[in-house]
Amino acid sequence: MPAFEMPLSIDIGPSLAVGALALLLGALVIQIPALLRRMLTRQDRTDPGSSSPIWPIARRMLTVIYAIGFLYLALRWGYLDPVQVGLVPMVWEELGGWLPAVAGLTAVWTALLWGVYWRRIRPARDHSPGAAYGTFLGLPAHLVGEEAWASILRGALVPALGLYAGAWGAALVRVLASLLAPETRRGLRNDARRPFVYLDWAMEGVAAGCFALTGSLWASLIARATGHLAANVAHRAIYLWAHRRARRDVQAETG
Repeated sequence: MPAFEMPLSIDIGPSLAVGALALLLGALVIQIPALLRRMLTRQDRTDPGSSSPIWPIARRMLTVIYAIGFLYLALRWGYLDPVQVGLVPMVWEELGGWLPAVAGLTAVWTALLWGVYWRRIRPARDHSPGAAYGTFLGLPAHLVGEEAWASILRGALVPALGLYAGAWGAALVRVLASLLAPETRRGLRNDARRPFVYLDWAMEGVAAGCFALTGSLWASLIARATGHLAANVAHRAIYLWAHRRARRDVQAETG
């Protein structure tokens, strides 16, 4: 377990300013693909490229690269403390007694809730990692990007609020900031995309809890990844089941 009070080697004011700057610049960065799309399709409004899936992929990857780059520079220039961010060795002897159980229960519970949802709506399209995150490499990139964002905000809030309140405060800020993003609001209005928003929010809470107990971003990343993978495995199984059942129904009607 980490000490209840982390040594404060970073001034509170600059760390909070860095967190606010990260959010402000991030809000601008996610608009870059949309601006490029408008510039490229200005001459022909009906250009099918305007709805190409390349734009969501570009926005996602740009956001991930920005979060990792901002975190790296803030650490390198001394605006964030590596310990308060969670860049500490993961001592398995201290975590082995509970982290596997927490990750396992998170996976089971997430898969159950996710499976119940997808079974109810019977998805007509595949929303497993390859489809939901652009490519199969999109899911690892998404997880790393989410953890980098959480680490920036933890590093900004822990000096002011302490380890536990800082971890949960960072999760709350992440959720509230995501509500300001047009992509999140569009996702909440779409039955197929809404659960992915909820999944990110839920895993933000799981990751915050693990970070509050360990002070390590590696533990929170493991818990976050376990939940995402369990949800996507459950979805893939439900999708294949629904697709196979629909095909049998069609064959029965035409037979």
